[in-house]
Formats: sequence, C-alpha cells, structure tokens
Amino acid sequence: MTNNLETKKNTYHKRYIQELLDHSSSKTTEIYTHITKKGLDNLANLEKL
Repeated sequence: MTNNLETKKNTYHKRYIQELLDHSSSKTTEIYTHITKKGLDNLANLEKL
C-alpha cells in the first residue's frame, strides 16, 4: 500500500513540474529535470511556502 501511495505522489510531482515547464510530454520533463526522490521531496517543501 505504501509503495502505491509513493507512486501516486511521484506522479503528481512530475505532472506539476511538467505543467510549470510547459512540456506536452512527461518524458520530456523527465529528460530535462532528471527527477529524483530527493528532488521531489524538495519540491513538496517549496509548495508549502
């Protein structure tokens, strides 16, 4: 169950970044940002500001 929740959380963050960068493809976003779990956690912290 926890793994499924993590997957949903990561998908949300990737889509958020994709929107910010105005990419039509999530694959493009992944290539340009080299998303890591640590990076996603940092993004979540920025959202709270």
